[in-house]
Amino acid sequence: SAVASFFPTPPWKSEFRSGEGTTAELLRYNAMDALGTARLKAPLELCLKKNEAERTYAMDMRMSVIAKRMSAWGVPVSRAENARLAAHFVPLIEKLDGEITGFLSSDRKDRFFETLALERAKRRRKDDAEDMATRQAVRLEEAKDAFEELNLNSSDQIVALLKACGVPLFAITPKGKTSTRKDVLESMAGNPTVRAILNYREASKLYDTFVRPLPRLVDHAWRLHPNWNIAAITGRWRSSVNVQNWHRGSKRKGTPNLRAQVVAPEGRI
Repeated sequence: SAVASFFPTPPWKSEFRSGEGTTAELLRYNAMDALGTARLKAPLELCLKKNEAERTYAMDMRMSVIAKRMSAWGVPVSRAENARLAAHFVPLIEKLDGEITGFLSSDRKDRFFETLALERAKRRRKDDAEDMATRQAVRLEEAKDAFEELNLNSSDQIVALLKACGVPLFAITPKGKTSTRKDVLESMAGNPTVRAILNYREASKLYDTFVRPLPRLVDHAWRLHPNWNIAAITGRWRSSVNVQNWHRGSKRKGTPNLRAQVVAPEGRI
């Protein structure tokens, strides 16, 4: 809590679960919360003045007027441009999907399944054996029985495919699994399999975030109505329908301008 940020007090809120506890326990919780808020008044006022937070508040109040108007009136979206972008991304994603699947040749499948079983064996189930080799053997049989086609949204399968193709992956996630983060793969983008996966991820993300959802998010007049709020910790404005960081495209990468979907209303420029 904010109290623990200013004063040498234990994080007492962790002792309570929301809505649970006896009346006496909840009264104690509320009393401590009220007391902490009262004691925060003086140090918070000093921080607000030191950081000129009044200016931020004034700016947020002005921004709120714009945000309310944007939510009410809506952002005009071009149906034709949305359809054009969909026609660009759908075949591109299908092409990249086929290209990546093609890397899983018959001579790589044994290595693929072995690595896939190892990645899945890292997560121990309730009735699993303690021995890692035994767990891997069980996962290997499961993987072979259940496999139908490559799932590009499965991090385990991507790791298995890359290792089967000889790509060295050494970065580990906090949970002990092999990482395929963007920065990890970009360091090996010269490899054709890695490059195809990076291209697939970028195209899928842009399409699924800024193109595919729009027809079901706009109203009958093809206007988008974002709901705005301010992030509690950073104070940054954000919207439930993302309208802040639409990709403007890249000629070098051949990525189209997604902002072209936002147009001026009829009679305006």
